[in-house]
Amino acid sequence: MALPKIAVPKYQLKIPSTGKEVSYRPFLVKEEKILLIAMESDNETEMTNAI
Repeated sequence: MALPKIAVPKYQLKIPSTGKEVSYRPFLVKEEKILLIAMESDNETEMTNAI
């Protein structure tokens, strides 16, 4: 039995300067943690891999 997926809200926005519609979602806690750890390491490779 698989674990249930947590629904993440998705938002849409129209960029006024280009008229293009983009969709985005907020960072998850684990994604933010990975980015913060990579930034603290000051290693360019780790920062690139975190993205």
